[in-house]
Amino acid sequence: MGTLKVFVRPMFGAQCFFALNGRMFAFRLRDGSLVLRLPAEEYEASLGRGCVPFMLRPNVPFGRWVRLSREMASEQVEALWKAAYNDALSYGPGPTTRKGGHRLRPSDFLEVEP
Repeated sequence: MGTLKVFVRPMFGAQCFFALNGRMFAFRLRDGSLVLRLPAEEYEASLGRGCVPFMLRPNVPFGRWVRLSREMASEQVEALWKAAYNDALSYGPGPTTRKGGHRLRPSDFLEVEP
């Protein structure tokens, strides 16, 4: 699988992934499930491929966030990971500071695989 430069930090009891512009595009839950925020087209298509909407509470989906199936092929996971990352980048600059007011630096970002 290919790697992407991301900023990783814990939030909401999960491991959250941020694109280079500071926008969150994915998180990994404690049970190891990967949740992605997808563009509209990929969101709809992923629901037919074993992904399920990420729910805030019963019957309340969280926007275009999906929980990936553990049975998905690694190529499908990688394609959705890249789609989520690129979608986050398309929104332009996001927050540039971390908790405590420290500015994000290129050295804060890691190369990770989904």
